Formats: sequence, C-alpha cells, structure tokens
Amino acid sequence: MSSRLATPDDSRPKIIDRKKDGEMEREKEVEGGKGGERKVQKMTAVIQRMSDSYKRIESIIQFRFA
Repeated sequence: MSSRLATPDDSRPKIIDRKKDGEMEREKEVEGGKGGERKVQKMTAVIQRMSDSYKRIESIIQFRFA
C-alpha cells in the first residue's frame, strides 16, 4: 500500500492509493474546501496590505517631487 500525503502547506488535495479486490483505487481527501478558502483569504489580505503600502509610498513620492 503506497500513499502520497500532501504537506500541511500544500494546497493540493491528498491522494491516497488503496488496493481493493486486486485493483487500485484512488481517493482524494478534500477537507470541505475550507483550507483553500482560508489560503485565498490570507493571500488577498497580503496583497491588500502590499497595495496599501505601494499607494502610501506613491503619495509620499508625489508630495516630495510635486
């Protein structure tokens, strides 16, 4: 029985190989889609902070050189 387990950081679903009645059966574990949603929300927050920082820097530069 071989199994490949995704790391906690990994966004891909875990793939588990099981032998059943002589043939391979492949299952994907999906945790209700919540892990992916959480990751998207975190990245959205990071991008928003970066965007705010960029706007702040841009306004400082415009003020200094205007």
